[in-house]
Amino acid sequence: MKKKLLLIPVILILVIFVYVTSISYSLYKFHNAVYSNDEKLISETVDFESLRKYLKEDINSVMLDELNKDNSTSQAMNLLALGFASKIADMVIDVYASPKGITTLLKESDYYQELPKPNLLKSYLIINRFNFNGANEIFYVLKKDGNSIPIHFKRYGMEWKLFKLKIDPKLLNKNKY
Repeated sequence: MKKKLLLIPVILILVIFVYVTSISYSLYKFHNAVYSNDEKLISETVDFESLRKYLKEDINSVMLDELNKDNSTSQAMNLLALGFASKIADMVIDVYASPKGITTLLKESDYYQELPKPNLLKSYLIINRFNFNGANEIFYVLKKDGNSIPIHFKRYGMEWKLFKLKIDPKLLNKNKY
Protein backbone atom coordinates (compact mmCIF):
# COMPACT_ATOMS: atom_id res chain seq x y z
CA MET A 1 0.00 0.00 0.00
CA LYS A 2 2.84 2.40 0.87
CA LYS A 3 4.51 1.71 -2.48
CA LYS A 4 1.31 2.70 -4.28
CA LEU A 5 1.07 5.92 -2.26
CA LEU A 6 4.68 6.76 -3.11
CA LEU A 7 3.98 6.08 -6.76
CA ILE A 8 1.33 8.84 -6.98
CA PRO A 9 3.73 11.78 -6.35
CA VAL A 10 6.32 10.23 -8.67
CA ILE A 11 3.74 9.95 -11.47
CA LEU A 12 2.53 13.50 -10.80
CA ILE A 13 6.10 14.87 -10.95
CA LEU A 14 6.72 12.89 -14.15
CA VAL A 15 3.55 14.29 -15.79
CA ILE A 16 4.53 17.86 -14.84
CA PHE A 17 8.06 17.29 -16.15
CA VAL A 18 6.75 15.95 -19.48
CA TYR A 19 4.30 18.90 -19.76
CA VAL A 20 7.01 21.49 -19.08
CA THR A 21 9.45 19.69 -21.39
CA SER A 22 6.90 19.67 -24.22
CA ILE A 23 6.51 23.45 -23.85
CA SER A 24 10.25 24.06 -23.61
CA TYR A 25 11.13 21.89 -26.56
CA SER A 26 8.38 23.43 -28.71
CA LEU A 27 9.55 26.95 -27.83
CA TYR A 28 13.13 25.93 -28.63
CA LYS A 29 12.02 24.43 -31.94
CA PHE A 30 10.05 27.60 -32.82
CA HIS A 31 12.97 29.84 -31.83
CA ASN A 32 15.32 27.69 -33.91
CA ALA A 33 12.95 27.87 -36.89
CA VAL A 34 12.84 31.67 -36.71
CA TYR A 35 16.56 32.01 -35.99
CA SER A 36 17.56 29.78 -38.91
CA ASN A 37 14.79 31.25 -41.10
CA ASP A 38 13.90 27.70 -42.17
CA GLU A 39 10.59 27.38 -44.04
CA LYS A 40 10.20 23.68 -43.22
CA LEU A 41 10.75 24.21 -39.48
CA ILE A 42 8.47 27.25 -39.49
CA SER A 43 5.70 25.21 -41.12
CA GLU A 44 6.09 22.58 -38.35
CA THR A 45 5.88 25.12 -35.51
CA VAL A 46 3.06 27.39 -36.72
CA ASP A 47 -0.63 26.60 -37.21
CA PHE A 48 -1.06 28.80 -40.28
CA GLU A 49 -4.80 28.22 -40.67
CA SER A 50 -5.50 29.57 -37.16
CA LEU A 51 -2.90 32.31 -37.52
CA ARG A 52 -4.54 33.62 -40.72
CA LYS A 53 -7.98 33.48 -39.13
CA TYR A 54 -6.99 35.51 -36.06
CA LEU A 55 -4.94 38.04 -38.05
CA LYS A 56 -7.90 38.66 -40.37
CA GLU A 57 -10.24 39.10 -37.40
CA ASP A 58 -7.85 41.58 -35.74
CA ILE A 59 -7.26 43.65 -38.85
CA ASN A 60 -10.94 43.73 -39.79
CA SER A 61 -11.82 44.79 -36.25
CA VAL A 62 -9.28 47.65 -36.31
CA MET A 63 -10.48 48.80 -39.74
CA LEU A 64 -14.12 48.73 -38.61
CA ASP A 65 -13.27 50.77 -35.51
CA GLU A 66 -11.42 53.33 -37.63
CA LEU A 67 -14.27 53.61 -40.12
CA ASN A 68 -16.80 54.05 -37.31
CA LYS A 69 -14.74 56.98 -36.02
CA ASP A 70 -14.77 58.62 -39.48
CA ASN A 71 -17.88 60.80 -39.73
CA SER A 72 -16.78 62.58 -42.90
CA THR A 73 -18.28 59.97 -45.25
CA SER A 74 -21.61 58.19 -45.45
CA GLN A 75 -22.30 54.84 -43.87
CA ALA A 76 -22.62 53.26 -47.31
CA MET A 77 -19.20 54.57 -48.38
CA ASN A 78 -17.70 53.29 -45.12
CA LEU A 79 -19.14 49.81 -45.74
CA LEU A 80 -17.85 49.82 -49.31
CA ALA A 81 -14.39 50.94 -48.13
CA LEU A 82 -14.40 48.27 -45.43
CA GLY A 83 -15.29 45.59 -48.00
CA PHE A 84 -12.41 46.57 -50.29
CA ALA A 85 -9.93 46.99 -47.44
CA SER A 86 -10.98 43.66 -45.95
CA LYS A 87 -10.39 41.83 -49.25
CA ILE A 88 -6.97 43.44 -49.66
CA ALA A 89 -6.07 42.59 -46.05
CA ASP A 90 -7.16 38.97 -46.65
CA MET A 91 -4.91 38.69 -49.70
CA VAL A 92 -1.92 40.20 -47.89
CA ILE A 93 -2.41 37.92 -44.88
CA ASP A 94 -2.74 34.86 -47.12
CA VAL A 95 0.59 35.72 -48.75
CA TYR A 96 2.57 36.64 -45.63
CA ALA A 97 1.04 34.21 -43.12
CA SER A 98 2.82 31.31 -44.79
CA PRO A 99 6.26 29.73 -44.33
CA LYS A 100 7.62 31.61 -47.37
CA GLY A 101 5.99 34.87 -46.27
CA ILE A 102 7.40 34.63 -42.76
CA THR A 103 10.92 33.91 -43.99
CA THR A 104 10.66 36.92 -46.32
CA LEU A 105 9.42 39.18 -43.50
CA LEU A 106 12.12 37.93 -41.12
CA LYS A 107 14.89 38.93 -43.50
CA GLU A 108 13.74 42.56 -43.25
CA SER A 109 12.82 42.59 -39.56
CA ASP A 110 14.66 44.40 -36.77
CA TYR A 111 13.48 41.65 -34.41
CA TYR A 112 15.29 39.04 -36.49
CA GLN A 113 18.59 40.92 -36.31
CA GLU A 114 18.45 40.92 -32.48
CA LEU A 115 17.54 37.25 -31.96
CA PRO A 116 19.91 35.34 -29.71
CA LYS A 117 21.04 31.86 -30.70
CA PRO A 118 18.49 29.20 -29.64
CA ASN A 119 19.32 27.34 -26.44
CA LEU A 120 17.21 24.49 -25.05
CA LEU A 121 18.14 25.25 -21.44
CA LYS A 122 17.04 28.87 -21.84
CA SER A 123 13.76 27.58 -23.27
CA TYR A 124 13.12 25.94 -19.88
CA LEU A 125 13.98 29.14 -18.04
CA ILE A 126 11.81 31.43 -20.17
CA ILE A 127 8.60 29.55 -19.34
CA ASN A 128 8.14 31.71 -16.24
CA ARG A 129 7.67 34.72 -18.56
CA PHE A 130 4.70 33.09 -20.26
CA ASN A 131 1.09 33.44 -19.19
CA PHE A 132 -1.11 30.36 -19.14
CA ASN A 133 -4.70 30.35 -20.48
CA GLY A 134 -5.57 26.95 -19.08
CA ALA A 135 -3.48 23.85 -19.73
CA ASN A 136 -3.57 24.08 -23.53
CA GLU A 137 -2.67 27.69 -24.33
CA ILE A 138 0.22 29.96 -23.37
CA PHE A 139 1.20 33.43 -24.48
CA TYR A 140 4.06 35.85 -24.21
CA VAL A 141 3.83 39.60 -24.73
CA LEU A 142 6.68 40.78 -26.93
CA LYS A 143 7.40 44.44 -26.20
CA LYS A 144 9.55 46.63 -28.39
CA ASP A 145 9.58 50.34 -29.14
CA GLY A 146 6.43 50.88 -27.07
CA ASN A 147 4.46 48.26 -29.00
CA SER A 148 3.06 45.06 -27.54
CA ILE A 149 2.46 41.88 -29.52
CA PRO A 150 1.00 38.93 -27.62
CA ILE A 151 2.26 35.68 -29.16
CA HIS A 152 -0.02 32.73 -28.44
CA PHE A 153 0.92 29.05 -28.54
CA LYS A 154 -1.56 26.18 -28.38
CA ARG A 155 -0.99 22.55 -27.49
CA TYR A 156 -1.53 20.00 -30.27
CA GLY A 157 -0.89 16.62 -28.66
CA MET A 158 2.63 16.86 -27.23
CA GLU A 159 3.61 19.83 -29.43
CA TRP A 160 2.91 23.52 -29.02
CA LYS A 161 2.46 25.71 -32.08
CA LEU A 162 2.11 29.41 -32.67
CA PHE A 163 -1.52 29.93 -33.57
CA LYS A 164 -2.28 33.57 -32.85
CA LEU A 165 -0.60 36.95 -32.92
CA LYS A 166 -2.58 39.80 -31.47
CA ILE A 167 -1.80 42.84 -33.58
CA ASP A 168 -1.40 46.07 -31.65
CA PRO A 169 -3.82 48.57 -33.25
CA LYS A 170 -1.15 51.29 -32.85
CA LEU A 171 1.02 49.41 -35.36
CA LEU A 172 -1.78 49.32 -37.92
CA ASN A 173 -2.76 52.92 -37.32
CA LYS A 174 0.80 54.05 -38.03
CA ASN A 175 0.53 52.61 -41.53
CA LYS A 176 -3.13 53.52 -42.13
CA TYR A 177 -3.54 50.50 -44.39
